[in-house]
Amino acid sequence: FAHQISEYRQFQHAAVHDLLQDLDTRGLVEGICVLQGFADSMHSVFLTVAVLLIPAFVLTFFIKEVPLRTTVGSMQGTAELPPRQVGTIVVRPVRPTDDVALERFYDRLSLQARRTRFLATTRGLTPTQSVSFCTPDHHHREGFVAEAADASGTRIVGHLCLEPNGPREVEVAIVVADDYQRRGLGTRLVLAGAAWARGEGFTSLTATMLAANGPIHRLLTGLGLGYRMRSVDAELSRIEIDLAQARLAA
Repeated sequence: FAHQISEYRQFQHAAVHDLLQDLDTRGLVEGICVLQGFADSMHSVFLTVAVLLIPAFVLTFFIKEVPLRTTVGSMQGTAELPPRQVGTIVVRPVRPTDDVALERFYDRLSLQARRTRFLATTRGLTPTQSVSFCTPDHHHREGFVAEAADASGTRIVGHLCLEPNGPREVEVAIVVADDYQRRGLGTRLVLAGAAWARGEGFTSLTATMLAANGPIHRLLTGLGLGYRMRSVDAELSRIEIDLAQARLAA
């Protein structure tokens, strides 16, 4: 009886072993088949993509390049972007006929721009002030405007005036339209004023400004001309530019 049990166990082990071998072999074959099928499918995908890319690549040589549009879309449609500048900005001496345009220019300035120009809050120019700015004698008093074209036509976008402060000193004041700032327009106006002042025999160009007005400080001290700066009080500072040295260096 013990011998029969031993033979039965040996027969059972052999059967299990054969079964496991059969399962391993079938699993391996099935795995190889799956991998082969995956490889075949990927080959077909890459081949299809390659066939589609070749004509697409050829078409790029025949498609005309279109410049980017200056329009932005919205839910209601498209709106054209306003141009920052159209045409050339001209800096020229002020004329008596500029009085209305100059008054309109000051009306369009922001409250902050008018405050930095007049060192106080104002509503703009009165007609009398505008006429006075536009009628200098061009020898002791002078003014310059920057004139530009926009969508509505030609308009003044910058103004500089020069008033004598003694026989050899001239005081300068400047303002540029809010939408034309940081384009070098202030520098062009000041250099035009400095050239006129040198030609009329002035040796110094002075400016009184708000101490917190960083842009005008950077403008006047960045001209490449010799200057001296001092504090007038807690709110005001004063810069004096030496035009005599600038004339000698020219």
